Amino acid sequence: MYDGGDEKPKKRDTEAEDRESAARFNAKDVGIDPERGFNDDRGCTDIFCFLIFSAFLGSMLFLTFYANKHGNPDLMFASTDGDSIMCGFDRENVRLPLEHADFDKTKLFISDLTFVNGKGLSGIKKIFKSSVCVKECPKSDSSVTEYRITSEVTGKALEGYKTHTLLNLCAPNAEDLRSEFADGWKMVKASILASPAGSFLNDMYLSSRAMYTSFVTAPVYCFFFIFLMSKWSEPISWFIIIAVQLGLIGATGGLFYMRGEEAKLRQKKH
Repeated sequence: MYDGGDEKPKKRDTEAEDRESAARFNAKDVGIDPERGFNDDRGCTDIFCFLIFSAFLGSMLFLTFYANKHGNPDLMFASTDGDSIMCGFDRENVRLPLEHADFDKTKLFISDLTFVNGKGLSGIKKIFKSSVCVKECPKSDSSVTEYRITSEVTGKALEGYKTHTLLNLCAPNAEDLRSEFADGWKMVKASILASPAGSFLNDMYLSSRAMYTSFVTAPVYCFFFIFLMSKWSEPISWFIIIAVQLGLIGATGGLFYMRGEEAKLRQKKH
């Protein structure tokens, strides 16, 4: 503050000082190799943060290893045959040994999709009772002879139809499916989608295209945001601050309004 005197102090030219400081800057003075652009003389500046971050990464690796060793992740996607036994597992949900004849029969094939009209749930149960575990999903109408037998399907050759592998299910090709199987397959799909697991997997399938697209768009958006911040960082920062503040004020006002309306409704009821 100027409080009088013979000579008024000159106003600082901050831009000129910044230019002069930049002109005097030497990368070597701060330890940066001008050829490679790196500072080799670096070290940890926050030991406590480093320890917490290391513990976080270590716990993630440990839990992943422990869950994979002591858990059974294959059961999450294993299909169930007509006897309610997981494909590739025994009745106790223990993975079959390598030498077992049914070890690699991990895919589910529904041998009889014939749906009896008017039978309701019993018709669906009949269809699922005909399910067997196979090694490979049939690609043609040829007979299926290699499968794990069940109480309903006891070793006879099964009439095959064209399918494709959907996770561990042999799903029929709708355009090639015989007419007598069409209604049965519709009921099977409806039953699967009605279950929590089927609904989750269907949602994942429907959103898979968006997820794959995000792998490409995410880095593009990141670099675009970096470019914007390098050009107009201050205006963008102020815009975000003002937008957040206005949003909070608007939300607060909306909540007070809803609170008042609710109080009026309570008064009318009484």
